[in-house]
Amino acid sequence: MQKKIKSFDNTKINYEIIRKSDKFLIFLHGTGGELLSWRPYIKFFNKQGYSTIAIDMRGHGLSEIRNTDHFFSVENNAKDIHSIIEKEKIKNFILVGYCFGGMATMLHEKLFPDSSKGIVLIATSNRYPRYFQDSSLFVRFIRLFGIVTYDIWDMTGYLKKKVRGKYDPGYAKGDIISFRRVKNDFERNNIDNIIEVTKEAMLFQMKNLNFIKKPALVIQGTRDIMYSVKDAKRMHHNIKGSELRIIKNANHFLKFDRVDEICNYIDDFLNRRAKW
Repeated sequence: MQKKIKSFDNTKINYEIIRKSDKFLIFLHGTGGELLSWRPYIKFFNKQGYSTIAIDMRGHGLSEIRNTDHFFSVENNAKDIHSIIEKEKIKNFILVGYCFGGMATMLHEKLFPDSSKGIVLIATSNRYPRYFQDSSLFVRFIRLFGIVTYDIWDMTGYLKKKVRGKYDPGYAKGDIISFRRVKNDFERNNIDNIIEVTKEAMLFQMKNLNFIKKPALVIQGTRDIMYSVKDAKRMHHNIKGSELRIIKNANHFLKFDRVDEICNYIDDFLNRRAKW
């Protein structure tokens, strides 16, 4: 069931909630994404008896967009998450954040330290890559375009050789890089939004993560050239008691083409570490 809420600043945030129990997983997509991209994960964990929430982060999907300064900031997104949690009166939940959603997850932990029962961080970092920080905004975007183009090409090759995309038929059929999926993304997002979110991500810096005192799982692909295994190991060492899972031959889009592996890692983590 999809719903809308007026967040802390009255921005309308769209989300989908499926109740199965009092144990929730809250899914947060990356830049240019939307809640529908989590469908395979929602289906998997609903079968395991977990309730789920997937959020269209501000300016994405069916959530509202405004042309105000720092509208897309990581802090605003973190506060949106908290607004939904309060509205739905959820007490037991674990945040699952991918890329920009992972940044919002970490900041949510800092702003609301006693809120969640744990976190899962997928292909993200507590700071934007150094090679983006030490250059002009134009050069950053050129580098970003090159990385995204390469990753799409790399992932498409992997899918053709190894597996078929296991995406929800209602969202995209066949390989994850399909006309239908790309068309859907552009209909529900636009390039201006993506640029603004990327600007905010480039400003994101959390020098240490020692404030996170709960179960945490870090998942990273070996071929991700946006955020490296080195970044994942740094986060793993900064979060005391966290676990690290490295997926071989996976790039930044591992959320889409390594669904089974990621679901199994998260499920195992929940069974062993979650303290509901």
